[in-house]
Amino acid sequence: MNESHVLELRDGRDLGWRERGESEGLPVVALHGTPGSRRSIVSDERDFPGVRLICVDRPGYELSTFHPGHSLRDSARDLAELCDHLAVGEFYVLGHSGGGPHALACAAVLGERVRAVATLGGLAPLDGPAWGALTKTDQRVMTIARERPLAARVVAEAQMIAFRARPSWALALLARQSPAPDAALLARSDVRAMYLKSAAAASRSTGRALAQDMALLASPWGFDLAEVAAPVDLWHGDLDRSVAPEHSRILKGGLARSTLYALADAGHLFIYDQLGEVIEALVAPRERG
Repeated sequence: MNESHVLELRDGRDLGWRERGESEGLPVVALHGTPGSRRSIVSDERDFPGVRLICVDRPGYELSTFHPGHSLRDSARDLAELCDHLAVGEFYVLGHSGGGPHALACAAVLGERVRAVATLGGLAPLDGPAWGALTKTDQRVMTIARERPLAARVVAEAQMIAFRARPSWALALLARQSPAPDAALLARSDVRAMYLKSAAAASRSTGRALAQDMALLASPWGFDLAEVAAPVDLWHGDLDRSVAPEHSRILKGGLARSTLYALADAGHLFIYDQLGEVIEALVAPRERG
């Protein structure tokens, strides 16, 4: 199952997703970063043995309708409804980068329905010590996103217009700003092709979604890490410049059940090399409690 689909939710919004693997496989819901789309989880056409991977467009990205005022708890409810639609009961969830907080929210809100969580280069709550792990530039950006949403939206929409108009230039700029492992991945043919397809398919609401996402992540999340009872795997590259490794260490200190995978000589985009390893660890049998 490698086709894209659209589900209309109760409030009239559409939610896009793409499946990989067979319907009897272990269900793993994958949430992309900020920005991104269901395309940006896997850069090639491979499947993962024994796994039904469900890659979802978060609100405002590609096939998913923008939802003003969307919260992390809303993300959990959306995914619960999608899983109901797909006849999925309990499931695993992973989130890359800005998708990490959404994955944690699923576990906090949906309880035992979420078997386990993995975050890959994920953020920690920014209303605590993780704020100090941001660069000064990122602190300014997040402050503007939270306190001046209209200005943040204008900037984000301009960025997305430039990305759609000159995706190769934007990709080259990203590579120059990235650590060596990420630059090498961005030069790889499958990763480059995925980014270019994502640029071509980006919806007109992507800028609004990006600005809202940043404001959401810069504000109190609406749940405590202590509410996450499911086991959580925290994956982080030691060379990550987008989200400092300190975020995963802070998350580990606040979660009841977590394992930290500190990756040597890895940046923010290790998902394109090590997603199989992440999924294998995520779905491994674990004791309850």
